[in-house]
Amino acid sequence: MSDFYKYSPPLGWQAPYVGIPYNFHGVDHSGIGCWALACLVWKEQADVILPSFAESLPPKGEFSTERVRAVNQLIRDEIEIMTEITKPCPLALVQMRKGRFLTHIGIYAFGGWILHADEDAGAVVQDQMDDLKSSITGYYWPSDAVLSA
Repeated sequence: MSDFYKYSPPLGWQAPYVGIPYNFHGVDHSGIGCWALACLVWKEQADVILPSFAESLPPKGEFSTERVRAVNQLIRDEIEIMTEITKPCPLALVQMRKGRFLTHIGIYAFGGWILHADEDAGAVVQDQMDDLKSSITGYYWPSDAVLSA
């Protein structure tokens, strides 16, 4: 397993991301979705490129079972290149569910805060882990293969 401390960002690293508008297909500071936020954070904070899968995302539109299943499948597939960890550390990916589907990813900051692109809020927000605990299903770290790519 990789050395977590090698990738540990400075305190307050998440501040520039809070308030970025939510955009399901967005990939940068002008608008962003949850997985794209994880990719952007890892690139800017640790110089690590996570696979984006942007071309695989379903079209944005009204809520549909098809869209939820597609996002769920992307997250499930993505977890295969991640290693599950027992405790979150800065930059750890936080897998969350909405209802019964695994459709959301956040990034652990410090002190129990999770940064995530929240569609309901319309922006990137920080929430306390305790407030999200019923939706959190696991913490993940990129595999050594991803980190060394």
